[in-house]
Amino acid sequence: MLDDYQIERLLAKLSLPEDARLLVRSARKNSPVLRANANLGNSINWFYSKKMGCKHLELWSRTVELPAANLHEDDPFCLEYWPQPFKIDRKTLDPDGKVQNRLQHFPDILEIRSDGIYVHEWREEFRLYTASNEGDQFFKDENHRWHYRAAED
Repeated sequence: MLDDYQIERLLAKLSLPEDARLLVRSARKNSPVLRANANLGNSINWFYSKKMGCKHLELWSRTVELPAANLHEDDPFCLEYWPQPFKIDRKTLDPDGKVQNRLQHFPDILEIRSDGIYVHEWREEFRLYTASNEGDQFFKDENHRWHYRAAED
């Protein structure tokens, strides 16, 4: 895990805008911003991470987030990874500028690497196919990578 001086040097090296730097700092201080619960058939998992300073990370799923934590833990290029790092509060506006709906979204993992800062969503692919058939928010691009339009916007 990086100390404060190391993270500030990395953020400067990456030339991130101040808003992005604030988001990273907040995620490092407050993650997870949403506590895991077992409401929708998911399971709460505790993962002991040496990379993250010998602490237990609270994960939402044994089928996707737990394997993701293992991958990040073993990846030598991953410097830090933070589950449920922040909340995205997005309002969809109609053509007249009035709020149609509000979306609160909690990304699964914020990954800090020496070459950039990445936000990851981890979902089972069959659920992505189902969601993509129900609307246009989830889609697969020409490189076979999944996208979540609302979160990316």
